Amino acid sequence: MLIKYVRDKRGQRIGVVVAIDKNRVGWSKCNFSKGDKFDKERGKYIALKRAEKYKFQSTLFNKHLIVFKNNNGQILHNRLPHPICPSFLEMVERAQYYFQE
Repeated sequence: MLIKYVRDKRGQRIGVVVAIDKNRVGWSKCNFSKGDKFDKERGKYIALKRAEKYKFQSTLFNKHLIVFKNNNGQILHNRLPHPICPSFLEMVERAQYYFQE
């Protein structure tokens, strides 16, 4: 499993991106506006569950719009939070290289 913690401009952790396969990348972002504090384990858990649930389908990035397929084969469109998008794209590239068959 590949893990990358996303940091803000001040260097504080705000989210996490994980890859468990070359087409399974998940993310989690802390919602500070609701009073949350970043928790590494919880963030990793949420990102891992998203990676398990959705299969990354394409690199259709239109204003952070990503195409996923769930385990039932339904195509879903998901908007990534702006701070997560660059790290998500890096992880997709990294996973393609790391999880070669």
